[in-house]
Amino acid sequence: MGLLFILLVIGTTIWATVEAVNIQRYKYQGYCGGFFVFLGCALLWIVFFPLYLIRRGAIINGTAEVRPEYENDPPPLVLSRQNPAAPSSMASQKVAVADNRYEQLQKLGELKAKGVLTEEEFAREKAKLLES
Repeated sequence: MGLLFILLVIGTTIWATVEAVNIQRYKYQGYCGGFFVFLGCALLWIVFFPLYLIRRGAIINGTAEVRPEYENDPPPLVLSRQNPAAPSSMASQKVAVADNRYEQLQKLGELKAKGVLTEEEFAREKAKLLES
């Protein structure tokens, strides 16, 4: 039983350390980086590991506050795969809106080229898109 507990502590400590580095935990207010996660889990596992799991959820859900010096950085790739809807900053939201408009304009152009939309319909729909 003692060996199983030791393996559990070692395994979860390694997992937490690797994940802390992957989600760039150091970029968030009140959070520490991978080295301190490793030390905390290795020395005070019974306290630190549950705390890590709770605070990790705030980062993944997009509710953790980003430190000012990292506000313009893109979110870690790990977060993008786990929760693509989590906003990292206002800038990324604006880029997503612009990309969506661009795609809609392309579709309108294709419909016009195929003859599905008339010139007037195309101009009206394009104006609506650009106003929104």
